[in-house]
Amino acid sequence: MKKKLFWLFDNLEYLLSMFCMGLMMCLLFIQVISRYVFGYSLAFTEEISVILFILSVYIGAIGGTRRGQHLKIEILTTFLNKKGQTVCQILSDLVFIVVNCFLSYGSFQVVTNLLHYGMQTPITKLPKWIPYAVIPLALVLISIRLIQDIVIQIKKLKSGELESETHEEEA
Repeated sequence: MKKKLFWLFDNLEYLLSMFCMGLMMCLLFIQVISRYVFGYSLAFTEEISVILFILSVYIGAIGGTRRGQHLKIEILTTFLNKKGQTVCQILSDLVFIVVNCFLSYGSFQVVTNLLHYGMQTPITKLPKWIPYAVIPLALVLISIRLIQDIVIQIKKLKSGELESETHEEEA
């Protein structure tokens, strides 16, 4: 049971992203059948599908960051040893966190404006701040995952684990 819970926690972002994507695909399939078979278009499916797509992208980005699959340029770090690569990874993560802070602050301002003015989606009348709140939340969660990665990398540097890997490679 404990093993399953750990697996669930390790894959939660991917499972949520897959759920959103699957639900979006079902809604779009229903929309296509409704439009071409019955000649009637369901207006709400497009709006909900866009929201689900945004959710799946940002939740998937959290999972990608957790596994180190975020956007990065490795051409310079390939010429460095393991210790140098780790230091560059830490610096890269720190820059990523700073950028996320700016983006989350700006997107939080958008969310508070949407909440303040009471804007709603046109068809479902869902308050717009709800789907938009995913963006600053995801950016904060991505930053938390980056901090976790930085702590792991620093522990590796302090333990000398990377130096032993470098000596094994040279031998």
